[in-house]
Amino acid sequence: MSQLRYAIRLEARDHHLAEIELRFPVDTATVELALPAWSPGSYLIRDYARFVRDLVVFGEDGVPRTATKRDKSTWSVDTRGARELHVRYAVYGHELSVRTNHVDADHAFLHGPATSVYPIHLRAAPIELEIAIPDGWTLTTAMAWAPTAPYRLAAAGIDELYDHPCFVARA
Repeated sequence: MSQLRYAIRLEARDHHLAEIELRFPVDTATVELALPAWSPGSYLIRDYARFVRDLVVFGEDGVPRTATKRDKSTWSVDTRGARELHVRYAVYGHELSVRTNHVDADHAFLHGPATSVYPIHLRAAPIELEIAIPDGWTLTTAMAWAPTAPYRLAAAGIDELYDHPCFVARA
């Protein structure tokens, strides 16, 4: 059973945005969320968090939780008794590179480290990723997936997710 459940929507392509939602169980008073400053196969420090927009966190009760940015790529969340957190944010992608995201009207290249915020304490947790793409588009990735829309993918943990970029484009 997946403990980290991501959903990605590409409805704001004209603004170069991918909208992300992450749901996961919690049993602590505080949770640390992170986005890496590294990329598989690249030996430079990155600043992927600068592309995160409008990060908000809710408990399963729909009540907002406080998310405070602690440093360049980490947020601290006061869970206030929630048993599950729902994190919503967007990532901006307008750089053609294999190390960043690029989203436009014709395609989207989603690079895991630049896309998927994760709870540090669940780094090794199994992942389910659902990608809703526009009609007439197709998905290409090396991740295990079910070829039905919305596409459902699986990864053993965040490191495996980061090793498998997703490319979607017009068929």
